[in-house]
Order: sequence, then structure tokens, then C-alpha cells
Amino acid sequence: MVELDVRTLARAQKHRTIRLRLEELDAGSTLRLINDHDPRPLRRELADAYPGHFTWTYVESGPQTWRVDILKTEVFEPHEDIELLADSLALRVGQIRVVAGMTTGVMSFAGTAALIFDEGTGVLEISSRLRAGAVGTVEIICPTEICTISASTAVHAYVAIAKE
Repeated sequence: MVELDVRTLARAQKHRTIRLRLEELDAGSTLRLINDHDPRPLRRELADAYPGHFTWTYVESGPQTWRVDILKTEVFEPHEDIELLADSLALRVGQIRVVAGMTTGVMSFAGTAALIFDEGTGVLEISSRLRAGAVGTVEIICPTEICTISASTAVHAYVAIAKE
């Protein structure tokens, strides 16, 4: 059993961190999640993205701490939060759209990625570093870095991922 305590993580990083850890698990393995609130929204998110791939057992149900055993029942292909435009042996290109006033996460990548703002403004958070994002902004995302985009106006960005 793998244990993951997300109580000290920033809210924007929790779901992404948990999903990445679950993706790493083999089928039949369990992740014990420790959180400061009931992870029901995560349960719905995972049920939508990977129906039938997890079972949940509450070990402790608050009020300060929740402990949940999440059993991965099947292997699955991880989802990336990008719309794939092109995929070759060395490079994958995709796009991301974020509605004004919303925040979206960009899954960590197996290779180094360049994120290029094409339209709109917002804030990028890459591994807890904040940067302003606007047309022409280019940021490099290293493998396993977690990235979120909070959009002030509607954002359109391209992602170029170098495969390793």
C-alpha cells in the first residue's frame, strides 16, 4: 500500500498529484489518501475519467482528517488535459483552452514541454512558481512538473512535448 498525505498541498495541486500517483500504481495496488476534507469531488472526477477502475473504502471520515483506500482495479492510459493536434516519433503537439475565470491543470508529461500562449491572459503556476501568461508567453515545463493555468480572459495555448 502506498500512502499519500495531501493536507499540506495547495488546493490546485491536490487532484493532479493524486491522479499522477494513481497512474503510477499497478492494477491491484492501493493508495491510502490522507486529506483534510471528504474527497468526494475527486471520486466523481475519477469515476468520469476512468469508470470502473477504482474502488473506494473510507478508513476515517473526518471531521479533521479523512483516510480513504483507493484500490486500482485495472490498468488504464493516463489522460492529458490537452487536445492532441499532431503526434510523431519525437514530438507531440496539442492545444489547451481555458474559459475566462476558470482554472485548468495540464498533466505532467513524459518529456519536456513548451507551453506557448496564443490568445488571452492568465496566470501560470508551474511547480508552485507563478508567472503572468499573455500572448507570446513561452514557458518550459520539465518532466513531472505540475502546471495550472488560471484564465483572466479566455486562454488558448499550444503545447509542444519532446518525447524522450
